[in-house]
Amino acid sequence: MAAKSKIKKTPLTVKLRGGGTMVATVNGKKAIPFTKQYESWKNMAESVSAEDMKMLHPTTQDLNLLKFTENSGVLSRIYVTKNMQSPKSKGQGGVRIIQELNKILVSKSDLKDEQIIFMENLITELEKHNLPSADTNPANIMFSDPVDLTPKGYIEKDEPVYGHYRTVNYQEWRSTKKDKDSKTFENVPAVDDDWYSYTKDGSARPPAWQILFAENANYKPFQHIGLLKVCKNNLEVLNNLEWNVDPSDPIPVTGSKVARKLYEGIDTIRDEVDSWATEGSDGLLNTNGFLYGNEASRALATVPIELDTNSEVKIIQELIGLGFDVDTIYLNVTPTQCKNMLNMSDKYKKYKREMTREQKVATNKKRRLTESRARVEAKENARKGKKKKEKSTGDK
Repeated sequence: MAAKSKIKKTPLTVKLRGGGTMVATVNGKKAIPFTKQYESWKNMAESVSAEDMKMLHPTTQDLNLLKFTENSGVLSRIYVTKNMQSPKSKGQGGVRIIQELNKILVSKSDLKDEQIIFMENLITELEKHNLPSADTNPANIMFSDPVDLTPKGYIEKDEPVYGHYRTVNYQEWRSTKKDKDSKTFENVPAVDDDWYSYTKDGSARPPAWQILFAENANYKPFQHIGLLKVCKNNLEVLNNLEWNVDPSDPIPVTGSKVARKLYEGIDTIRDEVDSWATEGSDGLLNTNGFLYGNEASRALATVPIELDTNSEVKIIQELIGLGFDVDTIYLNVTPTQCKNMLNMSDKYKKYKREMTREQKVATNKKRRLTESRARVEAKENARKGKKKKEKSTGDK
C-alpha cells in the first residue's frame, strides 16, 4: 500500500500595528486562504462582457463586469481608509478597493492587521448596501419602463423598474424602431426576468448585484459567489485558525488599564505575578521587598500564557483588535506595568504587611540615608552654582 503524501503546512503571520506578531499554520502551499476564491472571483468578473450584461453601446465595447464594478455603483462609493470614508475622487473608491484586495492576493504568507481590519470594514459597508431598502443596492437602481406605447411607438406612459432596464416592455418599444444602417426593426431581447423587479425591495438580481452579493453560483451570467461572500469566507477561515503569538515578537503592554485587565482577567498572568511576591523569588524582589522591574519584564516575556476560557480570549482579541481564536500568547510588559500588576496582588500586599521588624527598620534606614544624601548633594550643587555665579560676576 502506497504511503500517503504529507499535507504541506504553511505558516501564516499577521503583524500587529501596536507591536507583536500572530502566527498560525494552514494547509497547502499558499498560506493566505483568501487567494483561491478571490482569484476565481476576479477572473470570472473579467470574463463577463458588456454583451453578457446586456449593455450594448459603443462606449461599452471594452467593458467587463469587473471594470464596471470598479468605476460605478456600490464600490465607487466606498473608500479604503480605516473608517471607509467616501472617496475624495469621484468614482475611485472601487479602483482603490480592488487595489487593496490585490495586495492581499500577492501576499504569500504575511499579512498586516490593517489588511484584515480593512476587510472587516469592507464587509460591514457591503452589508449596508445590500439591505433590501438601500438606495445604493444594485437591485434598487431605478430605470423607466415604457409600459404604454402609441400606435407609432412613442412612449405614452412609463413606470419605475428596478435592477435593469431591458424589460419585456423595453424590448417591445425598441422593436418599433428601425436601425439606421440596416433599416430593419431593432431586436433588443429582454434580459432574464429575475434581473429586474417592479418593486423596490432588493429582490432584483442583475449582474451588478451578482458580482457583489451572490450567495451561490446559480445566477447568470456571473455564476460565482459575490465579493461579500468571498470576504466573509476568508475572515471566517482566519478567525477559526489556531493563533499564537510569536515568542520572538511578543505583544507590548504599556498602559496601566491594559495591565490591570490582563492581571485580573487571565489566570496564568495572575499566577505568574503572584509568584513574585516572595523575597528572593528568582531574584525579582530586593531585600526591601521592591520589584526589580527590568528583570520581571524580561522574565514575563518568556512565559507562554495559555488562554483557557472565552473571557480570556476576548481580552486578547480586544488588545490586538482582531477576532482571532487565540491559544497562546507572549507579552512584553514594561517594568512600570510589571510593578503595577504586582501592587494589585493580594499575596504581595500580605508579604509587605508581614515583613519582619528588622526588614522594615533596614528599609527605613536605607530610605532615610538615601534621602539625606540627596539633600546634601542638592545643597552642595546649590553652593557650587552660587560660587560659579559670583566668580562670573567678579570677572566682569
